Amino acid sequence: MVQTEWGPVLDGRTKIMHGLVALFESPSGPGRLRNVPVLSRRAADDVIVSHGIARRTPPGGVEEPFLYTRVYVRRGEGWLLLANQIARPSSHAEPTGIR
Repeated sequence: MVQTEWGPVLDGRTKIMHGLVALFESPSGPGRLRNVPVLSRRAADDVIVSHGIARRTPPGGVEEPFLYTRVYVRRGEGWLLLANQIARPSSHAEPTGIR
């Protein structure tokens, strides 16, 4: 399951694949996309939760950072993305003592 930044939730491999193809083919698509994991934890033997920063640079545009949380589940010898949530970083000042 993947919730897009426009609201729709894409459920199932086929819908997610079609959504990603549409995103990358669109004129306002990400152009360049870089994911940087910040913290990942195993929540159970077959579940990993990962937090990080995704940076996308649209063609001819300015880099945009997004925060993400992803949940991966083990399927056989591999891992599948079960859920992905993104958010824009806050424009508010960071409170002192939060780190």
